[in-house]
Amino acid sequence: MFLRGVTGSRSGTYADPEATSRLASAAGGNADNAVGSVQTNAFKLHRHQVPRDGTGISGNDNQSLTATGSDDEAYMDEPGTGPTGGAETRPNNAYANEIIKY
Repeated sequence: MFLRGVTGSRSGTYADPEATSRLASAAGGNADNAVGSVQTNAFKLHRHQVPRDGTGISGNDNQSLTATGSDDEAYMDEPGTGPTGGAETRPNNAYANEIIKY
């Protein structure tokens, strides 16, 4: 679990895109966009292409694929895996106020 600075009213690159769906770390604790709320780990929304040979059959004995783009070693968009994931890639985290004295 790492500490993540509270998003507050910030937007843009460093803002938490899922700030309003954060959970309370304990019963009665803060949730959403507040100090002490937590998030579980996640991967950003993505999908994978499936390699296929020139006959259109996926998963044959072609174990190593090259970047040559030859007919028997091509990547196809379809069929592929369905999209899975969230708005960002992140480890488990808890919101904290970052107070820096200089």
